[in-house]
Amino acid sequence: LTAGMGTLILTKLTYQDAVREVDVNGRAVNFSSAAINNLSDSDLVKNLYYDCNFEVHINSREPASPLVVTNDVERYLKSGFAISYAHGYDLSALERTGSVCLLGQALADKFGIRLGDEIALYSDEMYSFVKELYETEEEFTEAIMRSGKMYKVIGIVKSEDENAKNSIFAGIKSGVEEVYGGQPFPVGYCKFTLKDNGKLVELNSLLE
Repeated sequence: LTAGMGTLILTKLTYQDAVREVDVNGRAVNFSSAAINNLSDSDLVKNLYYDCNFEVHINSREPASPLVVTNDVERYLKSGFAISYAHGYDLSALERTGSVCLLGQALADKFGIRLGDEIALYSDEMYSFVKELYETEEEFTEAIMRSGKMYKVIGIVKSEDENAKNSIFAGIKSGVEEVYGGQPFPVGYCKFTLKDNGKLVELNSLLE
């Protein structure tokens, strides 16, 4: 298993064509983000979905807020939400490699952030470590803004759900590992279907 994290469970779900073909679904729990990245680039799987979150700081501000990492925000939020996008952007932007994010309405209002603004994200652990290195708040803020991972806010999430309106949302290819301190992070949940059952060995090799 990649980086010594996670477990992978494969299950045969439905038999078709006289038991010749089966749908093989995989569920990865606490797998490394590097492994999930490999899955998202692979043509071995389909119907890929993942989500996880960890605490980050915006522009050296407190308290920390959840950064939700997922490839399907609508599936994660389920219902009762609306997203306003910056001109030229839509939800598909989160699936690409640009450093873009969505921001919950409550966070946007709290920190005075608008569509199109850039924000610096820092993991809570790294934030606490860096804060100990500087004597003044001004020096600390300058260091965070200089070294934090910059994201462009391309959407504002409006919802009655407290978690949704107080979270940040980004895709795994947006440079989230840089936010996490330059290393892979555990992805709490991932689900997919194997495209070709004859390539199970290749799948296992991909995830090693």
